[in-house]
Amino acid sequence: MLETLYIHAFTHHNLDVNQIGLLHIDAADQKRRLGAAKSHFACKEMMFLSTCNRVEFTIVSDQNITTEELLFVLYPEVAPGVARGWVTPGKLLEKPNQNRLKNH
Repeated sequence: MLETLYIHAFTHHNLDVNQIGLLHIDAADQKRRLGAAKSHFACKEMMFLSTCNRVEFTIVSDQNITTEELLFVLYPEVAPGVARGWVTPGKLLEKPNQNRLKNH
């Protein structure tokens, strides 16, 4: 069975810095939010990176994980219309199936 490495990156190149700030997850809330996403997507591995101009999620999973679905699972309180407006072709860096990892 092949697992897929997904990289969902939100940077100052494709979103306003204020929008990126809304994607930051406080340390006190990371376990709950990231744990829920890891469970929802049956992730084998998940890495979360947050800087002043970037929020990035690197995920290994057998499931297909779109950027839109990832946003809705991680940020259910964000109005769907707002997040949906962020996910337009060519606007976000979404590279599912970029790298394939063999399951040993």
